[in-house]
Amino acid sequence: MTTSLSVLAVQASAFTLGCAAIHAARNHAAVLTRWLTGAAAFAAALLVSGTTMIRTPDDQAYSDEVAIYAAIAHHPPQTR
Repeated sequence: MTTSLSVLAVQASAFTLGCAAIHAARNHAAVLTRWLTGAAAFAAALLVSGTTMIRTPDDQAYSDEVAIYAAIAHHPPQTR
């Protein structure tokens, strides 16, 4: 009788520890996911702000979508 109770106690303890480990891992994963999402958003913002600050080769004006479109419209790419 004592052996069967101790086996049940060990199983219950193992189950409880397993649930606690899963719960802790989920919380850790949620925090890690939030941090990585924030880091990715920050990196994207840096990338976008960096590309908008790229100067043209003659260093007279900033290159942007309008300037690129105007350059393509005045000098269309040549196709074969």
